[in-house]
Amino acid sequence: MALDLGQVAQLLHATLDSRQHKQAEVALKQEENKPNFSLLLLQIVSTEDFPLNTRLAGALCFKNFIKFNWEEDGTYKLQQNEVVTIKSQLIGLMTSVPSSIQAQLGESISVIADSDFWTRWETLVDDLVSRLTPDNPKVNLGVLEVAHSIFKRWRPLFASDELYTEINHVLFRFGEPFVQLLASTDQQIEANKNNKDVLKQYVEVLNLLVKLFYDLSCQDLPPIFEENLAHVTALHFLTAVASIGTHAQNFNNPEILGQVVEKVILPNVSLRESDIEQFEDEPIEYIRRDLEGSDTDTRRRAATDFLRKLLDKFENLVTDVVGQYIKHYLDAFKHNSSEWKSKDTAIYLFSAIAAKGAATTSQGIKTTNSLVNVLSFFEENIAGDLLKSDGVEPIIKVDAIKYLYTFRRQLTKSQWTAAFPPLVQNLGSPNYVVYTYAAIAVERVLFLTDDSGQHVFGRSDVQPLAKDLLSHLFQLIEADPAPEKLQENEFLMRCIMRVLIVIKDGVVDFADTILAHLIHITDIVAKNPSNPRFYYYHFEALGALTFRKHSLRGCSRVHASRPHGNLSEYYQHLAQSVLVPATWENKGSVPALARLLTSIIPRGAEGIVQNNQVEPILGIFQKLMTKKSTEIYAFDILEALLTSLPASGIEQYFPTVLTIIFTRLNSNPPEKFKQRFVRFYHLVASHDEDGLGADFFIRNCDTVQDGVFVPIYLTIVLPTTQQLARPLDRKLAVVGLTKTLADSQAFAVKYQKGWGKTCEALLKLLENPPMPVTSDDNVVEVDVDDLSFGVGFTPLNTCKKQPRDDWPDVTDVKQWAGSYLKKADERHSGAIAGYVNTRLSEEAKNVLLSYMS
Repeated sequence: MALDLGQVAQLLHATLDSRQHKQAEVALKQEENKPNFSLLLLQIVSTEDFPLNTRLAGALCFKNFIKFNWEEDGTYKLQQNEVVTIKSQLIGLMTSVPSSIQAQLGESISVIADSDFWTRWETLVDDLVSRLTPDNPKVNLGVLEVAHSIFKRWRPLFASDELYTEINHVLFRFGEPFVQLLASTDQQIEANKNNKDVLKQYVEVLNLLVKLFYDLSCQDLPPIFEENLAHVTALHFLTAVASIGTHAQNFNNPEILGQVVEKVILPNVSLRESDIEQFEDEPIEYIRRDLEGSDTDTRRRAATDFLRKLLDKFENLVTDVVGQYIKHYLDAFKHNSSEWKSKDTAIYLFSAIAAKGAATTSQGIKTTNSLVNVLSFFEENIAGDLLKSDGVEPIIKVDAIKYLYTFRRQLTKSQWTAAFPPLVQNLGSPNYVVYTYAAIAVERVLFLTDDSGQHVFGRSDVQPLAKDLLSHLFQLIEADPAPEKLQENEFLMRCIMRVLIVIKDGVVDFADTILAHLIHITDIVAKNPSNPRFYYYHFEALGALTFRKHSLRGCSRVHASRPHGNLSEYYQHLAQSVLVPATWENKGSVPALARLLTSIIPRGAEGIVQNNQVEPILGIFQKLMTKKSTEIYAFDILEALLTSLPASGIEQYFPTVLTIIFTRLNSNPPEKFKQRFVRFYHLVASHDEDGLGADFFIRNCDTVQDGVFVPIYLTIVLPTTQQLARPLDRKLAVVGLTKTLADSQAFAVKYQKGWGKTCEALLKLLENPPMPVTSDDNVVEVDVDDLSFGVGFTPLNTCKKQPRDDWPDVTDVKQWAGSYLKKADERHSGAIAGYVNTRLSEEAKNVLLSYMS
């Protein structure tokens, strides 16, 4: 039967109605099997006669349809004529629909581009260029959004012929029109400086053009840009300038700095309507973007990076100047409470200058600006917003909760005892973002430890609140019984998990009620599992309830709990089955299989080498690296091999392993992938006494491509090292960097500048050293964004090479690093001290020598 436009539109509209959505979704699933279903969706999206919600539902349905029918390797489940039509219509449609629909179509374009650009979509750039106009900012915004979403993936990649061919393909067609649009946009901004609405649109265009300038020049400055250098600037550029000592002095003046803050920082950190719209219309995305650092391209993040760079250079001056603006905005709010946006700006500015170093997942901000008082600012300007039940703007309420969340390490037990009940009360807010942030903060506070590693809040503190707290959290989760809505908010389930872990046996009196909720949620999620993070925490909550502290993870969990001794006959046979490639075909089985294999490898290492099983295991590693959804598990398996086998058992395969990883780095991987790669580097660098080490890594990099190590080390390893948040990852990075400085011949002779940069990275890492992980949380306190189920730590806990007796506890890494470098200096007849004196700034030299003394 042919597709009917009106009928499909009615079904899309019905999915928005909680009474009809199940039947409507089933009916839409049947329609998907008919030819040209995707084209019908695009027709609905483009038809202005349909309600906006219906069109938006059509765009969302189209995005999901594309994700399931457009494979990463360029194969299609659609007819070829349908594929061609989609490509020909999508860009034009993107430029003509409202921004809410653009977001969905933009994701669809990214999926298609990841698969087909540029060799199977050669017309894309020409299509984009043909739609650029000198005087229509709305159309240009749509075009430039598409371009940026595709071209920004070049930023972290290492040089290759394929990459330069792709960039040249784009520049040949896009370069000249880009420069012309940059010039015409600048003219339009000047011409419309008194027309607020029009000016706003052109400034948004300019913002995208600046991002694209960086995309197009991130590998090398194109000739067309060299010819037009007099025309461009950006916040990223200013941050780079402020990083260079001599140029940074341009800002070392109260008057100049005041102008910079007023004209550059403030306009970019102040709330805009688009921020408020996302807060209200897409609350869960607002929260994730804010918490997970996916706002790296936003104006607020860029302005904050610039401000903190200035703060690093001129702490007293920046604190004083920004402090005046903070006072100004707070006074404006006190005189007129409707000026709540001013208070939001003040809190944001204060947080930006008060925090030093990166926030850690376990402790938040650990080091603060000594020139400001974090607790006094909270008591005088924020605490009241936390206590009030009404009369406070939701965004201001979130600001208050987030402030506690960010600076949780700074509060004492007595201060937290006073602040915790009001924080819990905010779980009763009717606002989605407010109660979710409250759950996030409660969960992190319950995990918070003091300097001795003891939890700030124990069972006796939480037990009186536990029953009502858990009941309310379940009520929030179960408010909408639709599977996709029930599991939407993983932060609520994470809070439930944490409460159950903390109260331990205290759950006994109402365990049946909690179990009933968890089983009910299981039944619903099983119908349509769509949020892996949610059901990870759900699984851990079940485990915490059943076994009080530890969750059961089936066969692999039982095996990992007995990490010593030889591999039993049962597990030897099981290992053979696990190595069969077909076993790994089901994506849903990969987490458990990876957990099992990484538990087997350390105890079966000798047999793995003798039975020539290294290659089959690396074949599984390669298979998992081909999919975004399984690539993290590939690292788990690789690390297990690396830490269990002698270097001679894996060295012949190492160039191939690096080639696989570098190829993935060359295709715009997520931050999580880069962090796992960096952890892998530090793991290698830390094992120089086992035949590995930094020189081993460099030697094999040169085998893959001569000179490739330097750009990867400078643009990925060193910057991403500072982003590592888990205590054991940061400890591993300290060991890896220290041993690179002390033991690497390549860094001593060939990469002398790299030695200095490595030392600076180590010192920055030691500003916020890792905190100890308590035994109660070894199982569940893992970074579960990748659903590794603790796999990431398994090799480090069970393999023969770790932990070593001469490695530091996470509480004394500064002392260990200084002592290790001092011993290396003695071994090398004072060479390390010579490097310190000649390759470091005076400030860095003094800090490192203090550690070594």
